[in-house]
Amino acid sequence: MTIGASYTSPVRFNFTNGQAALNFSAFGLGNVNYDARVSGIKWPQQVDVSMAVRPTEQLLVALTTSWINWASINTVEITATNPDNSLAPSKVNLKVPFNWKDQVVLGLGLSYTVLQEHSWKQRDRLVLRIGYNYSNNPVPNETLSPLAPLILEHHFTGGFGFRFTEKWAFDLGAVYGLKNSVTYTNTSLPFGPNATESVSAYYIYNTLSYRF
Repeated sequence: MTIGASYTSPVRFNFTNGQAALNFSAFGLGNVNYDARVSGIKWPQQVDVSMAVRPTEQLLVALTTSWINWASINTVEITATNPDNSLAPSKVNLKVPFNWKDQVVLGLGLSYTVLQEHSWKQRDRLVLRIGYNYSNNPVPNETLSPLAPLILEHHFTGGFGFRFTEKWAFDLGAVYGLKNSVTYTNTSLPFGPNATESVSAYYIYNTLSYRF
């Protein structure tokens, strides 16, 4: 049995030297271009704990759980200055409430060695992998935005690894995020009350590696 744990500290991002176009057509000004900066965005702290057991020489079972501190993201502020039209407001502050909840992630993975090369230090030549991942939706209905639709809860994974030689290996993995639909009530968006957002996702990963 192997047990591991890790901690990732939060990382704060401040985006500057951006551009924003605001629509002032209702005031006869059309689209007005601004210099823009964004503050309040950060990658949250995270704690991971994992365990792996090998019931047989060929089968590996891995369990993992993570806690992600999304609740630390409260409000994102967009500040627009220096308009290219002197009749437009000289400064515009837009505050976007997030108020996300913390997220708990649970994962289960299985790998099975189909072919082995006993003369190699790394014996696994062909390995098949499958997995499942569940994470609660951290985004409240009242602050959901199409700009950050992190509402997926169920993920299924599959893949394989093939070692051409003792040093060269190729790995391929695929992830399917099961479709999730949320009816939300974010009145600050232009979609009106009781709008519905649906999200699904497909990912493919591949790696070619060389072991020194």
